[in-house]
Amino acid sequence: MNISKHKDQFFLFYLEVKSDILKAMDFVKRLALGLDFNRKESLHLQLVVEELCTNAFDHTDRYSMKFLKVEKLEDQKGITLTLYTEGELYSLIPPKESENKGPRGRGLKLILSLVDFAEVKTEGNFIKTQLVKKRSQEH
Repeated sequence: MNISKHKDQFFLFYLEVKSDILKAMDFVKRLALGLDFNRKESLHLQLVVEELCTNAFDHTDRYSMKFLKVEKLEDQKGITLTLYTEGELYSLIPPKESENKGPRGRGLKLILSLVDFAEVKTEGNFIKTQLVKKRSQEH
């Protein structure tokens, strides 16, 4: 996994293999704790990164580009996670409960329950999934 730092404004993780997800999760944990997120919020951010990136590997071509942009909100009270992938545009709206009876497929619902903002749209040749998690007032 290659990590690029851009003047403390944001970090780019080029996800080449699934094990890169663990490195991204660890980085996000350390960043969140450094921004005074509590341990529970930090864990939630790690779960979001894991689910978001695992979906990218499971639902896109093996050789397609995947990179995760991690940035601090300007007020330092939150983190923005933006995943860029090649592939088909998808919806963050999870299927109805009655349609989801298998052992998988609950990741989008989990992601949406743990973030404050979520959006998916096309940007150039990429699908851009942007998630924002703000720090709670409790520490």
